[in-house]
Amino acid sequence: MAYAILRAAKLKSYGNIGGSSSHNFRERQTLNADPERTPSNITSGAQSTKEVIAAVKARLETVPTVRKNAVLAVEYFIGMSPEFVKEGGNIKGYFDAAEKWLKEKHGAANVVAITRQFDETTPHICAYVVPIDPKGKLNCSHFLDGRTKLSEMQTAFAEEVGRQFGLERGIEGSQAKHQTIKQYYAQIQAPTPELKTQIPEVPAATTSQKMAEAVGISTDHSRALAQQEAAKKRRAAEYRSLREAEQAKAKQYDIEKDAQQARAARLSELRANATQARDLPLAL
Repeated sequence: MAYAILRAAKLKSYGNIGGSSSHNFRERQTLNADPERTPSNITSGAQSTKEVIAAVKARLETVPTVRKNAVLAVEYFIGMSPEFVKEGGNIKGYFDAAEKWLKEKHGAANVVAITRQFDETTPHICAYVVPIDPKGKLNCSHFLDGRTKLSEMQTAFAEEVGRQFGLERGIEGSQAKHQTIKQYYAQIQAPTPELKTQIPEVPAATTSQKMAEAVGISTDHSRALAQQEAAKKRRAAEYRSLREAEQAKAKQYDIEKDAQQARAARLSELRANATQARDLPLAL
């Protein structure tokens, strides 16, 4: 069974927005993306980090106040189980419906950028939204705060978008249900679990059909079991390959985050030094 995937991350500063969007727009090295396939990515709205920040600022100018600790933008990750791609699912139709859902939920003017990414292991959408509520206030809590709202959002997305393409909601009550993008990356860094499959032992082929009948296993059934075992091994190999790719993506995410924090610290230091220089008395 394939699932509809929806994740959200709160971005509270322009530094957070810039760090996230520079990754999504491939403005810096992205190890988990295939450069040869990057030109196939499709973006609507803002086309670069600079344009995303400008678009967010323009929307914030329409609200009465912006609190110091306010969430300036929400990054949405919309994807699907790899099985959906392998089985020839309607990716374009799913993405079209997902974009429509986002714009109806937040208002089209507040969805400042949407990128359909096809250069990673599984196609997905990354979108940037300014969380302005129906009353015209910057209010991320209206959309995301609280387990109930997050659960309702997951259910609504699965029913209104995923189900028409054969994608189901994640199992309610599972630990993965309320993961943010950051938590999702952290989870996939975990070691790949060993997949164990128990297959009933099949007695060696004999010339006596009675022997097979005695243990309740026909020759055809034996062949079917062998085919099932081979299929499970292939799925296990595909799963490990996917996990390795996602683990590389998570590692790159952490590297970029550390680099962003280092740049922010250096910028703060330079600003402090500049302030001290201005305060020095001029020589007469």
